[in-house]
Amino acid sequence: MFNIFSPRLNFFALNISDLSLRVAQIESRNKRLAKFAFSQIELSDDVLDEGEIKNEERFISSLQNVLKTAKPAKITAKYAAVCLPDEYAFIDVLRLPVLKAEEIPKAVMFEAANYIPLPIDDVYLDYEVINCPNSALKNCVEVLIAAVPKKIINNYNSVLKRAGLSMVFVETESISLVRALIQKNIAHKPILIIDFGRSRTGLCTFAGGSLRFTSTIPISSLELDNVLSRELKISLDKAREIRQGQGLWAKGEALEAMVPALTDFTEQIKKHIDYYGSHTANKHLPKEVEKLILCGNGAGLKGLADFLAQSLHTKIELGNPWINVLPALSKQMPPLPIEQALSFAAPIGLALSGLKL
Repeated sequence: MFNIFSPRLNFFALNISDLSLRVAQIESRNKRLAKFAFSQIELSDDVLDEGEIKNEERFISSLQNVLKTAKPAKITAKYAAVCLPDEYAFIDVLRLPVLKAEEIPKAVMFEAANYIPLPIDDVYLDYEVINCPNSALKNCVEVLIAAVPKKIINNYNSVLKRAGLSMVFVETESISLVRALIQKNIAHKPILIIDFGRSRTGLCTFAGGSLRFTSTIPISSLELDNVLSRELKISLDKAREIRQGQGLWAKGEALEAMVPALTDFTEQIKKHIDYYGSHTANKHLPKEVEKLILCGNGAGLKGLADFLAQSLHTKIELGNPWINVLPALSKQMPPLPIEQALSFAAPIGLALSGLKL
């Protein structure tokens, strides 16, 4: 990974996806939230292609606009921490023999070359030794690795420089989401985060104190709009109005149109859960997912949480992006209602990376 982060820098979080830019900045003072600024802007579908910025002028213009429209405070920082969709990265957990600290980097590079589907010289690679609470592992150590193609990171770095910004840190959305939505200092059974977005849905499993597996599936808010538009023979604007206004509380043809896509959605989630249960190498971790946490642009779809809970027979809850920002007994009100903050879970998590709250 491209990591030259320093917590002393005044930075903002920039979440780049195919169809939008989201920014957030958090500042703390005396272990309290002192500032939160946020904004988002949609991108036309010709700005990015497979993670790379293709229309640099339009991207820079959109970036400048999203920073200018930040509220309730201004974002003036010139340093950007960036998170990008997991579909453009590779994440896995390696198991290594117990080694001295200075031996781990070389061992990670050697072992990672066997797992990453790209030449090791073509990626930026970062790793973190997993501190698994209550782990019975004695003869090995687990290491979370994340790799991103250099061409994508170099592309972002070059364009941000043109915009007068410095990129100081890059991580994947799943890592940012875990930091935002998984409560710190709590022993958790396996949790699946479902990031239901505008153009795709990210799935990431957290267990044993660490991210474990990630995957991306094409079901999204936009896909539901397309289904409604096609099946009901209505415009995309009208389809979006039905989805946002009625969701799964819709009746008749509208509900019938969405159910097949959402049924396939639940089947894909089941496959991800089954994959975790059958492929986790740590036999000391529970195999069953305890609960699902829903976030993202489409998380507020009416009836979605109930539909997933009934279909998957698993507890599901809306994520709380403020769970690690505001103490449980704090009298501070969230600066953004949870329903709106669900779209900003990734940039909030990224913005938390250098703070001590």
